[in-house]
Amino acid sequence: MEECNGGEGGGIECLEDDTTVYCVTKTPEGAVKGLNKLLESVSKRFADHHLALNEKKCVDSIRYLGVTIDRLLTWADQYANVRRNVKTGNALIEHVKDGLATEERVNLLHAFLGLHLNYCALVWSSPSDTLRSSLQVAQRNVVRSVKGYKSAESATDFMDRMNITPIEKRGIQLGCTGG
Repeated sequence: MEECNGGEGGGIECLEDDTTVYCVTKTPEGAVKGLNKLLESVSKRFADHHLALNEKKCVDSIRYLGVTIDRLLTWADQYANVRRNVKTGNALIEHVKDGLATEERVNLLHAFLGLHLNYCALVWSSPSDTLRSSLQVAQRNVVRSVKGYKSAESATDFMDRMNITPIEKRGIQLGCTGG
């Protein structure tokens, strides 16, 4: 691993035709400085070995440990992936809900969606209100499916009663963000 800005971690990984450049720092400025240093190193290596960068293969986001990270850290792609998983979970619950008691449907909700919503909970506190709101709507739709659409109980009250943590509180509850 190469030095990346004052001794912090960073590196270049080359595997066949894929090259990944990464840098771990404590500040955005340190990341920019460290990544520029690493990119200069990549450029020199490519020139020394008469290699060319295939710009068609460059991507704006990567998936790492189940989290989609885009180059601007907007988390929009991660939200889209989680929202898709929530909608898929909702469809699965809709198919079986008539044969299950409410508590069993809540267990399915936790099983299908809990990990997606808890994993990388830090992300939930950082993006725009629009992204967070779209995921909250998807979560509430699942809750309505689970509790039954004809129920007079509000989704918020049902979530409280069944210990379903709303998106906006997940990061705080898991100790990932300040509250």
